[in-house]
Amino acid sequence: MKNPETKKLLEAAEIMEISAPLNFIEINKKYHALLKKWHPDLCTESRELCQEKTRSITSSFKTITNYIKNYKFSFAEKELNQKPANEDPDWWYRRFGSDQSWGPGK
Repeated sequence: MKNPETKKLLEAAEIMEISAPLNFIEINKKYHALLKKWHPDLCTESRELCQEKTRSITSSFKTITNYIKNYKFSFAEKELNQKPANEDPDWWYRRFGSDQSWGPGK
């Protein structure tokens, strides 16, 4: 079971339509695009739906930005030189070897 903070963050990402790794600038652009789409003065849907979506988007953006602001980054040289798992195709193999439950081995 997910802890409440993880669940809240995942729900916020879903509302913000975030499914891939994004940097803060990209998240901010996504936020503004969604606000423009759902803003009650611009939206073609019912005013109540637009207001609810706008509140939901704003709350989700705050949740995500609070996570980003409070995340502890490491500036250790070893970690700075390490590629993130999503950029290193061999990471999964080094981590799980040829275990077939994780997909075809090498």
